[in-house]
Amino acid sequence: MLQANRFHRQAKRSIGDEQSLHADLDQSSRRLSAFAGNGESPSAAAVFHERALAVSRAVESLPAAQREAIVLHYWQGLTVREISQQLDATAAAVGGLIHRGLKALKTALADSD
Repeated sequence: MLQANRFHRQAKRSIGDEQSLHADLDQSSRRLSAFAGNGESPSAAAVFHERALAVSRAVESLPAAQREAIVLHYWQGLTVREISQQLDATAAAVGGLIHRGLKALKTALADSD
């Protein structure tokens, strides 16, 4: 039974179908370099950077408390509870700051388009 299994596996294997290790490494390297370079066109990169600048300007235009809550939550990844402790405010107050800040950002960014 063991010999029959070996024979069956060997019969399926074809030397012509096998690739060299060198070819596999070259193909892998090409894939990695495609991921390393983001493949963005210059115009797409410019649009992305313009949008990032618009978001930055909109965030800067927020009232200080809203700006701080937005930055702490979305850029620094703090929870509402952590922000409330840092700002010495209630979680509900921080939630309101974030809500109003997002609403203001949405309006500001819609106006900039």
